[in-house]
Amino acid sequence: MIIRKILLSVLALMLLAGPLAVLTGSRDAAAAALKRVAVLKELKGDVKVKKSGGTKAFKAFKKMSLNEGDTLTTGAGASVVLELSSKDADEDTVTIGESSQVDFTKLSDAKGTKSKMNIWAGSMWVKVKSISNAGDTFEIETPTSIMGVRGTQFFVSVSPVTGTQHTAVFAGTVQVTPAGKAREAYYLYPAQNLLVAAGEGNVQSQLSFLGVTDFIKNLSPDLIAKIIQDAANINEENEAMLKKMSEQIGRDVPSTFPVNDADSLERYQHNIDHLIANIAKQAIDKGKFSLEDMKKLVDAVNPGLPDGKKIDLSKVEELKFSEQEKAEMEKAAKLERERLAKMNEERKKAEEARKKQEELRKKLEFEKARQAELNRLEEEALKKAAEEALKKKLTEEEKKRFEDDKKALDPDSGVKPPTGGGGTVITTPDTAAKVILLSPASSGTLTNPAPGTAFNLELQLQGFENARSISGYQVRLEYESGHIEFQYDRFLSDPLPYRQSKGIFDVEPEGASVDDAQSVDFVKHSQSGPDPQRGTVLYAVSKFKGNTVSVRNWTTVVKLPFTVRDLPAGAGSYDVKFRIAEIIAVNADGQPVQNVKIGSELNLKLVKTN
Repeated sequence: MIIRKILLSVLALMLLAGPLAVLTGSRDAAAAALKRVAVLKELKGDVKVKKSGGTKAFKAFKKMSLNEGDTLTTGAGASVVLELSSKDADEDTVTIGESSQVDFTKLSDAKGTKSKMNIWAGSMWVKVKSISNAGDTFEIETPTSIMGVRGTQFFVSVSPVTGTQHTAVFAGTVQVTPAGKAREAYYLYPAQNLLVAAGEGNVQSQLSFLGVTDFIKNLSPDLIAKIIQDAANINEENEAMLKKMSEQIGRDVPSTFPVNDADSLERYQHNIDHLIANIAKQAIDKGKFSLEDMKKLVDAVNPGLPDGKKIDLSKVEELKFSEQEKAEMEKAAKLERERLAKMNEERKKAEEARKKQEELRKKLEFEKARQAELNRLEEEALKKAAEEALKKKLTEEEKKRFEDDKKALDPDSGVKPPTGGGGTVITTPDTAAKVILLSPASSGTLTNPAPGTAFNLELQLQGFENARSISGYQVRLEYESGHIEFQYDRFLSDPLPYRQSKGIFDVEPEGASVDDAQSVDFVKHSQSGPDPQRGTVLYAVSKFKGNTVSVRNWTTVVKLPFTVRDLPAGAGSYDVKFRIAEIIAVNADGQPVQNVKIGSELNLKLVKTN
C-alpha cells in the first residue's frame, strides 16, 4: 500500500510538471518559440477523444490534455472549450460546437510554434492573440481551404452535408487560401465572411460582408454565447484596426482593407459597432435564446464595453450595406443554394439508383422463389407417385402402420409423436420441445450412406401460449461428430430453406432482405474443445417487431443441416448421438418463460455393408 501511494504521488507530480514546464519555461529570450498544449477547459454533452495511433474513442474529461495526432468529436448539443496553454494561455481558446470532428495535426515545433488543427465537419470559435514571433504560425485546415491566423477572433464552419465552408471574422485578420489555389489567398477583416464550396473538381469562393440572419440560422447557442462574451475584446481590437483604416484613406498605397473612402469607412464602422447586438437580436428571433437568458448574457458583457458601444436589446440598429455589398452577399447566398441543390440532386439520383437495384433484387428473388415452388410441387408429385406405388405392395396392416407413422411425423396432425421406437424423437421432460430426425430412413438408420449424404435435424416446439407465449428462443444441441458434421456454410449461404420461412418466426438473415420478416437469428458452431469428437450448435432467434407468438401444437421452427463424413472401410454399424443440452425461451421483455437443461438423447445408426 505504501509503495502504491508513493507511485501515485510521483505520477501526480509528473502530470503537474507537464503543463507547468510549458507555462514556466525559459523566459531569457522574448522571441523564444511558444509551446502550446491543448487542455479541455470546459465541456458539455457527448465529447470523445481518439488518441494518436489509437483505434477507439473514449469520453473526454475536464483538464484533459490533447496531443498531436489526437482527434476530438462532439455529439448533438455538445460543445467543448480548449485552452491553448502558453504564456498567454488566458487569451488563446478554441470553442468547438456540436456535431464536429477536429484533428490536432501539430501543436509545437522546435523552430517555432506550428499549431495546426483540421476541422472536417462542424464549427468552431477561435480566439488567438499570442502570435508574436515570425517563426510562430497558427493554421486551421478544412477540406476546401487553409486559414492562417496572426492574432484574431473568428468563426469557421464546415457543413457535413454539402462540405461548404464559412469563415467569418470578428476581430483581427485571417488569410484564407482555397484548396489548389495558392495564388488566390483572401484577407478577411472584421464583419467579413468567405464562402468556399467544392464541386466538380473546382473550388468556388465568394467574399462578402456577413449576413447575420443566415449566420445565426445554423449556429449553436454555445458558440453564440462565446461570441457575445468576447464582445469587449472584439471591440478593443477593432478600435485599433479602424484607426489604421482611417489613416490609410487618401493615401495612394496598395491595401486589402474593405474600405477605400470616408463613406465606406463610416458604414463599415457602423456595422462593426452593431454586429454583436444584431447577432444577439437574431438569436432571440430565431429561438436560440429566450429574451431573459440573452439579457443576462448581455448584462454580464456591457460593463466591459465603453459608453456608446454597450448592447441595448430594445434598440438594435440595422446594419448598412451598399448596393455592391448587397450584390456580393446575394452571390454568396446563391452559391450556397446552388451547392445544396446539387447535393440534393445527387442524393436523389443515388436514391433512385438504389430503388432500381432493390426492384431488380426483388424480381430476382421472386423468380428464385417461383422456381423453388415449381421444384417443390414437382418433388411432391414424385413423392406422391412413389407413395402410391409403395402402398400397392403393402398389406392392409402394413398400410395402417405406414399411415400412423406418417401422422406422427406431421406437426399439424395433432397426433403426439412416439418417444421410443428406434429413438427417432427427443421429447423434453416438460414436453416443451422435441427434435425429429429427418433422413432417408425414418427409423433413425442410414444404410450405406455415401460421404456427403445430407439429412436434417428438425426442431419443434409446443406448449407456449397465453402467459407463456414467446418472442424468441435459444437451443444448444450437442452431437458426436466422429462420423457426421454440421453444414455451417450451407446453413448461412442459402439460409431460408433451413429456417421456418413464413411461419412463426419469419427470419431475415444478416445481409439479406426478406419481405415481411419480423425476426433475426444467430447460429454458432464448434467442433473443438476438450473432446474433439463432440460438436455443438447454438441457435437463437428473436423477433424485432410484432407481438409474442403462441405455439400450441408441435410446430417446426428450424431445420439444422448435417452430412455424413467418410466412414471406415469395410462393413460395420456406427452410432451417432444427438443431445439437446439446453433450451431457453423468452417473452417480449427478454425474461425466460422456459429455461431447462435436458439430457435426452437421440441415436442415429449408420450401417455400412459390403
